[in-house]
Amino acid sequence: MHKLKKYAAVLLLLLTYPMVDFIAKAFVLEESDEIYAYIPQESDFVVEINLKNFIAEMAYQRIFEEAYFMERVYEPEKEKQPEPKYVDSGFDPFGKVILFREQWANESIWIALFKYSNQERLQNYLSNQFGEVHCEFSDDYAIVQLTPSSAQEKMNEHLKKIALKEVKSFNERAILSTVFDPTKEINCYIIPKTREYNQLIDGYLSFDFLEDRIAIEGNFTPVSEFGRTNPIAYAINPEAALSARSSLNFFNSIYWFSEEKIEDIPEYSQMVFDYDGVECKLVNRDQGFTTPFKSYPKIDIHFNVLKKEFWYAFMDSLIANPGIMVDTINHEIITQEGAHFKYVQNDQIFELTQDQVELTPSTSNEIYFDFHMDIDALIDRTTFTIDENNPPSDLEQKFGLMAAKGMLGEIKLLANIEEGTFQLIGNEDGNIIASGALMMKNKTGSALIESLSLGAASFSFLANYLSL
Repeated sequence: MHKLKKYAAVLLLLLTYPMVDFIAKAFVLEESDEIYAYIPQESDFVVEINLKNFIAEMAYQRIFEEAYFMERVYEPEKEKQPEPKYVDSGFDPFGKVILFREQWANESIWIALFKYSNQERLQNYLSNQFGEVHCEFSDDYAIVQLTPSSAQEKMNEHLKKIALKEVKSFNERAILSTVFDPTKEINCYIIPKTREYNQLIDGYLSFDFLEDRIAIEGNFTPVSEFGRTNPIAYAINPEAALSARSSLNFFNSIYWFSEEKIEDIPEYSQMVFDYDGVECKLVNRDQGFTTPFKSYPKIDIHFNVLKKEFWYAFMDSLIANPGIMVDTINHEIITQEGAHFKYVQNDQIFELTQDQVELTPSTSNEIYFDFHMDIDALIDRTTFTIDENNPPSDLEQKFGLMAAKGMLGEIKLLANIEEGTFQLIGNEDGNIIASGALMMKNKTGSALIESLSLGAASFSFLANYLSL
């Protein structure tokens, strides 16, 4: 009988997670597709976070991998029990969270959309945490403005219209319920702006948190003239800490964070980017940089240019920028932060480098974007020394290097991601397939728990240094 009880206890334990998972998915966490109807048609970025998948994985880890879960999620406390990390904020933790972005005349606005359980509690929580927050409520969903607007009164009216479903729905552009995979933790829909050299119409990415990695998958629809686009001409550098190659102009067309293009880079036919760390030299304050370091990023950037007149205008804009010093005699660029580069420019190419860009031809005829990153190499190849020509005082040398190297050491301890890869590959159907991964150092844990641990540690790290 005693042995029977032991087997029954083991059986009950084994059944616990399947029962919790079934109840969570079938009864508690299931949500309709109604939330998509609130997303405005003009959004160009839509990010969906499936909280039910996160909760199911966390429940599994908490029950079956308790020691690992407690070590990674909670700070170690020998004498005290960990305090609960959840408070009733009026937010429904069992629904989806949608983040979307709309482009206005002179600004980009990010908005969050999620289900709530108690409006008053949610309003109080947002006010206590963030001060003045602009938000509206439908019967079930909260619409919260995340970024400021220069025309807030009009924005407030827009939020009300979203809550009342008086704004044309994104479903008229794409049926997200048929695009987004509910089994993935994060889904993204991206619509690049229409530009002369933009090769992509729209597409989606999904992020799947597995045991030892975050798998990235997706599919992009190219423009009808995409057949004229060449694949990458140059192979990535596997020895560099970070290496990327692209024949796509999506950096200029997606407008990631604002209405302005990233660094206002003109269109190109090929891009090469290699970064292999940075040499930072502690320098005397009289050098006039905004940081105490003169830095030499080990970087090679190469563009095969399109419309050379735009690239010459780009260089003119750098020369006119008061925060950048351009030496046209020695072909050097120095930023106000102390970063030093050499540049090469003619009718065919534009380059930024410390020495000389070396290009290796690609052997692939189907890859249009290729990326590889080695996290430890990025950190290890960041060095701090004293500038011999313009050294600071002995006291500044001692404490400056100590602080810089200490911070770098802490960052290395935080880094639990091993490497990242990402490719955009053409297929026989004429689509562009996305494939990549973020590989975790812990091969027997959970990518979700490792991500939570990294996020919590990073916030703590930043809070400590920002408070200094």
